[in-house]
Amino acid sequence: MSEDRKMKFWKLVSVCKDLNVTLNADCVDKKWSRYVNWYKRYSDIVNTQDRAILDSEVPNELCRELFKLSSVTVYISNGYLRKTPLGNADEIISIIDVYDKYGGDVIEEVFEAGLVETR
Repeated sequence: MSEDRKMKFWKLVSVCKDLNVTLNADCVDKKWSRYVNWYKRYSDIVNTQDRAILDSEVPNELCRELFKLSSVTVYISNGYLRKTPLGNADEIISIIDVYDKYGGDVIEEVFEAGLVETR
């Protein structure tokens, strides 16, 4: 996975809400405790606009752990990834597969905008 596919912490938090996944110690390996603590303090971090934390890159391994927990799927056809299906030609794709193929920013964008061009 290229560097441009890494997720910033604030985007991961946003995506986790859409995926009904919580970044907590019960869900992820204890080696991610720094990120779990940030998640617990997320409101304060946003209020103080701590860009060092908000814009920090999250390890791919942590993103993959979280995305594997979600049963949410999206749809792909005709070069577009969609939050909702368009028709019978749509292929269902898991969030972990989207992450592996297109990166974290695409996941955040599809939930924000409803669709993303993948070409």
